[in-house]
Amino acid sequence: MYPVRWDCIFSSSTRKSPTCPATTIDILMPQMLRYITKREAIPAEKVQSFFDNKEVASLTAFESTFPFISRVMTGKPSETRDMLHFLRSEQADLKEMVILGIVGYLLNFKLQSIFRRKVLNVTEEEYRKTKYFHVVNHISQGFMLAAFTTLVESCSELAFGYSTEKTAIVTNSITTLLFSIWGSFRLKYLKDIFMKAFLKFIPFVQSDLRMQRLCNRISDGIFVMLMCLFTLDNLGFRFITFLKSLSVVGSVTTLALTFGSQDLTSNLLSGFSIQTSNPFDVGDEIQLENGELGYVESIGPLFTYVRGHDELVTKISNTDLDKTRLSNLALVTTSQVKQELRFDFGVVNKTERLVDEIKQEIKKASQLLITDKSRPFRVHFTGFGEQWVEVIVDCRLKAMPFTDEYYDERQKIMQAIAKAAKNCNARFAEDL
Repeated sequence: MYPVRWDCIFSSSTRKSPTCPATTIDILMPQMLRYITKREAIPAEKVQSFFDNKEVASLTAFESTFPFISRVMTGKPSETRDMLHFLRSEQADLKEMVILGIVGYLLNFKLQSIFRRKVLNVTEEEYRKTKYFHVVNHISQGFMLAAFTTLVESCSELAFGYSTEKTAIVTNSITTLLFSIWGSFRLKYLKDIFMKAFLKFIPFVQSDLRMQRLCNRISDGIFVMLMCLFTLDNLGFRFITFLKSLSVVGSVTTLALTFGSQDLTSNLLSGFSIQTSNPFDVGDEIQLENGELGYVESIGPLFTYVRGHDELVTKISNTDLDKTRLSNLALVTTSQVKQELRFDFGVVNKTERLVDEIKQEIKKASQLLITDKSRPFRVHFTGFGEQWVEVIVDCRLKAMPFTDEYYDERQKIMQAIAKAAKNCNARFAEDL
């Protein structure tokens, strides 16, 4: 029982053996790992049996069928020693990768699910707005990213060799890119919190939702540009070459747009105009010039998709949408309730009492009625019809139009009008 001498096994005379070519010896090397990793001596007869192996043809077929695995298993003696050293030295890193991955998975899925259902007892959408979600999400993503980085490093060393310059370059580039992207999303979340707090100190922006969206859109663009420059700089990107390439691409793009379809160009420019001016956003309810209502499903470079109240999705070109007058109901915080009433001629002598009674009942019924004189609240006797007396009710509510809250308040106002008419013994014209 003597320790194996690698210089003897891989000597030139041994490698010239016709029954045991170099690739076959290297493929057989993993069979010795259990001796080497345990630091045990390999019997001489065992070494001889390796060289007299009868399955040379099958091993050669394995090498041609699985080139990547054979690349890991085969190579020069120095590469084999490096691979064995890697397998022994990287065991702690591989264990660390598994531990980090498990911790990240438990934090991201299991603990968050338990905390949301058992502690807060809220929906997933409400839970995602809490600070606890973002804190745990940051930590869990950090653990999982660290595990993935360890995996990338291990794969690079398996592919390019242990402790080589190429391995270091590939590992550093991939990890820099991963951490830059992850850090960008985390910093964007902090940026949104800062912008939300900062805009509260600007009066004209605080009361204008459209201006808030525009400020957020501009800050997002600046943030993305800075993070891209930071990432490219860390990767050793040459900006002068990039600017030259960008100028060439810009010239070619200009020519293509000039000689291309005018409709396509018009839709692209209109889509850019919509994205820049930001008249509406995904999820907003809009009312078109023809009176149609719908929710914005998506805004693309060429078309915008609007889902109607009948759940049908309509595709509208950005050119047509840019030229159409529309109202963004999501930006409106108040709504109108207007109703024309027709009463019997018998109420002519008590119109003043009827008008006052309607006002009082509406004030009692609706909690969202605006009565501070910033918006009109009118109940007036306006004229005579053929067989009726006309009374107009016009008021404003602190509710978004065409929402459930709006229709609930409108229903209360209609019931208040009916109650006031009953108190005054006033019959509606339709009752005749």
